Amino acid sequence: PFNAETFFVARCAKILTRSGLAGFVMFSDPFPRTTADGAAVFPGHLGVLYQGLGACFLGRSHADTVHLLPDGRVLSRRTLAKIRAGERGWRYGVEALVAAGATAPAGTSAEALRAWVGGALAQVTRKVRHPGNLKYAFGLTPGARQDLPASLPYPRIERPVCVLFDRRAAP
Repeated sequence: PFNAETFFVARCAKILTRSGLAGFVMFSDPFPRTTADGAAVFPGHLGVLYQGLGACFLGRSHADTVHLLPDGRVLSRRTLAKIRAGERGWRYGVEALVAAGATAPAGTSAEALRAWVGGALAQVTRKVRHPGNLKYAFGLTPGARQDLPASLPYPRIERPVCVLFDRRAAP
């Protein structure tokens, strides 16, 4: 519903303050995603809500290479680590790769999964360079707000220039 994001951030701030925390950090992901055939599935976002709430913009997190599934979803680095180690939760990642068209692994031991995952990634994912998420900080107490560094200029959407013309002058 309308205003849900603002409500959520305000509610989190209240709960965190009661828990004794002085501040928190939030990230927004500006990187647009497309399906393998080029259809847009996520436009990216700049954290305009955080900007509107007066958050301190700290810059970007580290850039990284990510694996995109054909539907545009990111297969996280943590999911890949779980598959490679055979850790709890590895099945989700394997199922996502198989559903995307990868050949199923021959076994479920950590060794078999580790040997399989590289080939599965090459079969169905696209490696793309992610420039890093945008990082915003919120001070919850007067002291924490005072200790925040000066905010960097907020990132903005580049909008195309609109050219106006007089239709009466058109041929």
